[in-house]
Parts: sequence; structure tokens; C-alpha cells
Amino acid sequence: MLEPHLKKPSNKGLPFAPEIMILVTLRYYANGSFQKLDGDVMNICQQSVSRIITTVSNSIALQMKMFVKFPSTVEDINQVKQKFFEVAQFPGVIRCIDCTHIKIRSPGGMSSEVYRNRKGFFSINVQAVTRPNLEFFDLVARWPGSTHDSFIYNSSSVKQSLNIGDLQGQGMLLGDSGYAVSSVCLTPFLSPNSIGQEMYNNYHIVTNLGFETIKTAD
Repeated sequence: MLEPHLKKPSNKGLPFAPEIMILVTLRYYANGSFQKLDGDVMNICQQSVSRIITTVSNSIALQMKMFVKFPSTVEDINQVKQKFFEVAQFPGVIRCIDCTHIKIRSPGGMSSEVYRNRKGFFSINVQAVTRPNLEFFDLVARWPGSTHDSFIYNSSSVKQSLNIGDLQGQGMLLGDSGYAVSSVCLTPFLSPNSIGQEMYNNYHIVTNLGFETIKTAD
């Protein structure tokens, strides 16, 4: 799948084999440090490793729409609902949503401060929509760190499809208290005052736990 994007048309400059490029990139993904790669890729300089990681990462990103997508048939949607229901008997759920901050260096310039999030560091606020088996349905990675989660959601195609009620919008969305509750987006009670509300919150948390697992892994 990646080879056409990585393989050079000739051997000029002694290019690296696509298999080596992918392995180097996966190794970097695993530890996040160029220094820790030294013992594994002794014959590749750090500048080349950096170029390899950039090239492979861009090639992987080009394949995103093949894998990160909503179910396209009624059967697939019903299967997703059933898998969510099996987690904590929460009916009608088709996806979970939240945002996570991906740390970046200051981009500089007059507008750099819009990338500083509430925690004080520069970031991209990435919205992710997931299914119950820890896979992604949708990713939005273009908003600076100061952007609120609810603004990203309100500006996204996810909300539009839910409001329209098309095939991809058939079902409920679970989000945390950073989102506004609506007929299509369910959030926890901030101050539950009954057994029913407490049970609702518990089922909501358990159903959404898979998404929190993804964020923890990040």
C-alpha cells in the first residue's frame, strides 16, 4: 500500500528500501525519540531518519480515508450500535466524541498565542470520533489549542450529519460535559440527584471508556 509512495524510480543516491523506511518510522512511533533510534539504525544518520519519518508519515496520512470513515450501510450501523450496547446496555449509541491536545512547538508569528491551550502549552486540538473497538470514525486536526471542544464539534461535518439525520447520522453521540446536550448528543449529568441519573452517568462512563483508553494511549 505504501510502496508506490516510498519507492524511488531509480537507484540514484542509494535510496532506502521502503521496508526499511517503514520499520524505522514504526520504531520512532514506538519510542518518540531520535536518540533512542541510534542503537537500532546505526548506519542511517539522524537527518536521513528525520526525512524517512516525514515521508512515511505523509504516505500513511494519504491512506486515511480508506480506514477512518463512518459505516456506509444500515447493517454496519446496526452492528456498531450492538457493540456499543454490549458494553453497558446503552441503547442507540453509534459513536463517542472527544478532543485531545497534540503538543507542538510554538509556530511563531503574531498569531502563535492562539495555539496555546488552557494548560499553558502550544498544541493542536484534535477532535476524534470513535467506535467501540478502539477504531476511529473521524478525525479533525486543524484547530489551534485555544479552540474549545464544543466549537470544533459545532463546526464539524459530524454534527451536520447528526442534525440532518442521514444514514451516517442514525444514532446517538456520547460526549463529555464540554459539549451541549441535545437530541443527538448525550452528556453526563453534572449533578445527578436521583438513582436513575447516577445509573445513566455510570453507563455513559463505561460506554465511553473505550475512547478514554485511546486518549490514555496517546
